[in-house]
Amino acid sequence: MNLAEALNVAIPDLPVRVARRERPPKVAPDLIVRETVEDGQPFFNVMIPETRRYYPFLPEQWKLLRLFDGIRTYAEVAELYSAETGAFFPEQYARDFAEQSRDMPFWYRSPQERNIALSEKLAEERRRRVAKQDRFSSLAEITFTAWDPDRYLSRLHDKLSFVFRPWFLLLNLTLFAWSLALWLQHWKAMGLDTVQYFDFSEKTLYGFAEFWVLMLFIGFIHESAHGLACKHTGGEVHRMGFMLIYLSPAFFCDVTEAWVYGGRWERVTTMVAGLWSEMILCFFATVVWWGTPSGTVTHRISYEFILLAGIGAVIINLNPLIKLDGYYIFTEMIGIADLKENSTIFLNTWVKKHLFQLPVEVTYVRPRRAVLYVTYAILSGAYSYTLLFVVVTLAYKVFYRYMPGWAFVPALILALLIFRSRIRTLVQFVRTVYLDKKPRFQARMRPPVVVGICVVALLIFFAPVWKQTVGGVFILEPLRRSVARTSVPGFVEQIYAFEGERVKAGARLALLRDLSLESELARIEAEYATAEAAARRAQILYADYSRAEQDRLRLGERKRTLREQVSHLTVTTDTSGTVATSRLRDTLGTYLPPGTIVAEVDDVANLQCRIYVPEYEMREVRVGLPVTLVHAGSFLPLHSKVAGIFPAAVPAGDPLLPVPEFRGTRAPSYYVVTAVIVNSTGAAAAGETGTARIFIKRKSVMGFVRDMTYDFVRTKLW
Repeated sequence: MNLAEALNVAIPDLPVRVARRERPPKVAPDLIVRETVEDGQPFFNVMIPETRRYYPFLPEQWKLLRLFDGIRTYAEVAELYSAETGAFFPEQYARDFAEQSRDMPFWYRSPQERNIALSEKLAEERRRRVAKQDRFSSLAEITFTAWDPDRYLSRLHDKLSFVFRPWFLLLNLTLFAWSLALWLQHWKAMGLDTVQYFDFSEKTLYGFAEFWVLMLFIGFIHESAHGLACKHTGGEVHRMGFMLIYLSPAFFCDVTEAWVYGGRWERVTTMVAGLWSEMILCFFATVVWWGTPSGTVTHRISYEFILLAGIGAVIINLNPLIKLDGYYIFTEMIGIADLKENSTIFLNTWVKKHLFQLPVEVTYVRPRRAVLYVTYAILSGAYSYTLLFVVVTLAYKVFYRYMPGWAFVPALILALLIFRSRIRTLVQFVRTVYLDKKPRFQARMRPPVVVGICVVALLIFFAPVWKQTVGGVFILEPLRRSVARTSVPGFVEQIYAFEGERVKAGARLALLRDLSLESELARIEAEYATAEAAARRAQILYADYSRAEQDRLRLGERKRTLREQVSHLTVTTDTSGTVATSRLRDTLGTYLPPGTIVAEVDDVANLQCRIYVPEYEMREVRVGLPVTLVHAGSFLPLHSKVAGIFPAAVPAGDPLLPVPEFRGTRAPSYYVVTAVIVNSTGAAAAGETGTARIFIKRKSVMGFVRDMTYDFVRTKLW
């Protein structure tokens, strides 16, 4: 049994405890103190070397704290403080200040007092053991044991100290500019690929494993850069570990000492260092992606590295609405610490006091600061809840691949785990409002009011005001396709159109060349001219006119036939539309026999939409129902109506259908619903895909509950 456990069962009133209550405390002599300015207010940051945590003090508080030397009495401390400040300071104020902060770690404790404090701490930990075991029930942050990286970062700083020199900064900016220029050339594809990469519903188990490995590597480099920058400011880093944020892997690094040893720009540098290291790694990934052949593993991994460490990190990590690097950089630049907490508390208390008339106190804030608090609290809250909703939605999509009928169960459990604390807070708030308004509510609940509330509730639950829709993926196809073929053989001499080019009816697509046909036409034209002259001469002289006329007619028919064949050397389209054939220029100089397809032209003025709808949602789909289409890369929807329904299910090999990853899972059957899109403005193109919503009808809340219950009983329990 160690000393702490022995003290835990000892008599409750040890002499040392009595001594602690009688003797004024003494400030610890090994505190690390740095003066700083936050939000225009001077502060003294006091760090405890043992715990590596710092506490901010106002100048008046620090002046009072440093007067406690363990020898002076409370009256002497009050007298000295009054002499320094020039204002009367009573003895009781000094006593209250010391008693209220008695358990804080900036007071000096003897070894015996430390053992007593350790005993009390162990007893408190035993009382909270059950709560500590529950740390994995919150998916917002699952933290694992940390390690002390100070020695590792010290060696790393000795070898990489050049990264903080100006020439290295200029080199980085040049490399980043080159990478950005290369990204901008492929921005359209990269933007769509970034969204697809973070859509976990399409990832296989190998894809998940690969994502985790990349995240672990990038996270370790990112947090090591934070620690390296903290070491450069003169501080130490004694805590670094691994955590899961909504099941996404991440490292963390405690760089608290940057707030003690460094000023504002040193702290900003510490926060920027993580993202800066990712950008450096992303540059090397860009070089590898740019220089490796397409289709290789190295090319693909480097491209995923760009999407994850480059574009994804800049969009997510620099966002000041959540407490990541962007938030801390933003708060340092505007000089307001704890912006998220203070703004949230201010908005919550203001709403409780002015909207719900609750007896709470709203902290006074200057008008301009109040506007910033309200704006930031609203935007930050909306972004945070949107992020949580996206997490639940992605989880639902992942589970949907393996169990379409039951995907809502794990998604619902995940949502309850994520929103559990928020639900508890909401329930507590509703309870507080109810208890506060209960007397007034009971006084106003007269029979007419009760009847009105019941009528409104009945309308909400039974009025058919909610839209019922059926969703599915779609692909746009041309309603009419014109095929341009060669009528005569020849070599391709000229190409007049390219893939994706809009052409009108009768426009030239290609020009062929046949020297034998053209030579024959020139010879026949010469013979026809001779025969025509002989026929006129015979008519004038009345000499054998019949035979001369027959030769002229025969050669004229031959000339017309050859001219028609020569005209077919120019390949044209008989309809207006978009050229769908790719790589037309590759046919230059090639010989094309008769009947060869030169190009295909799609009439995109009217497009046919093929919508893939799961079998379990086909029950209420009918011809004539409205359809809303949102294709990839556009926020403007297209509108149409259901034109037809294919009577048979889609074959399993259709490329648009999701393929189950495991042999033990079976994908649902899909049916094709068609619709016609009038594309006179050219807003859509053939081959585009997206999401379609078929509007069925409006239902009430009870109607949805009834249908869900019926489907559940019919498909799961029957």
